[in-house]
Amino acid sequence: MKSTEQLKNEHEGIKIMLEVLECIAEYIEKGKVNKLEEDDIRNIVTFFREFADKCHHTKEERELFPTLEKMGIQKEGGPIGVMLDEHELGRNHIRAMLESLDDLAESEIAAEKFADNAYAYVELLRQHIDKEND
Repeated sequence: MKSTEQLKNEHEGIKIMLEVLECIAEYIEKGKVNKLEEDDIRNIVTFFREFADKCHHTKEERELFPTLEKMGIQKEGGPIGVMLDEHELGRNHIRAMLESLDDLAESEIAAEKFADNAYAYVELLRQHIDKEND
């Protein structure tokens, strides 16, 4: 299997988890989260940090993007630079979601922060994956 095929296959798993995260954000917006569920939610966000970012994005940044650069695709001000910026923006959303988790069940502000960042992350990654798959 070519490495680009592997990355595309990983995108499919990430897209499934994005659907889960979107449902969680909707659930949180409705105030239906309790203290016991925070650990489950943390595990889902941790999936994005550990797999989508540390594993998948690291492969892109260390293997795919340098190869594309050698082929003449521009990094600074080009598609690779955009992808790198999106990776960093995604990391910011993950951090914000994790920071809000401790007070999720008791604080409307934390719930709103989580939901806003979850929705933004879902939208960002869906568009990001579409760009990479094209």
